[in-house]
Amino acid sequence: MELWQELLKLPSKRSQKKINKQHKMLYFLTTLTYWHWFGLGVALLIIELVVANTGFLLWISVSSIFVGLLLYVFSGLGWSYQFLIFAFTLIVCAVIGRKYFHRHPIQSNEPTLNKRANQYVGRTFMLISSIENGRGTIKVDDSIWHVSGSDLPVGAKVRVVGTQGTVLKVERAE
Repeated sequence: MELWQELLKLPSKRSQKKINKQHKMLYFLTTLTYWHWFGLGVALLIIELVVANTGFLLWISVSSIFVGLLLYVFSGLGWSYQFLIFAFTLIVCAVIGRKYFHRHPIQSNEPTLNKRANQYVGRTFMLISSIENGRGTIKVDDSIWHVSGSDLPVGAKVRVVGTQGTVLKVERAE
């Protein structure tokens, strides 16, 4: 065989790098141990507790630790099964966690923190446009809000009594 034919059979440097990356990834996946899963779980749990505190990373860390425990007990578990079990337990944990937190919401000392409209309930403002056909506007600090209530003229004082989405429900202030 001539030299040029042999060169055609050899993979290029770019494809050699790609093959090397694939081999490294496959090597990593086939050598996963329970310590990898425990480490991932603990790291994500620490991040969740210190930084995020949203509950999202909690379920990933629980699933990771669960797979680590399974791998500790059943050491011959292949990497594909590990990831399938991880995905399944992640979905189960997320669904159970969502149902739990929906039934038992976390109480806050600032319940209206992310509910801006609810922060204005009980406050009194002046109409900047009359309420006609049940709709008008008020100026709250540096923003303008739509209001609903009984018809009132411009300049009337109104008290916010509730909210409906981003519309404030008002009534005449005495």
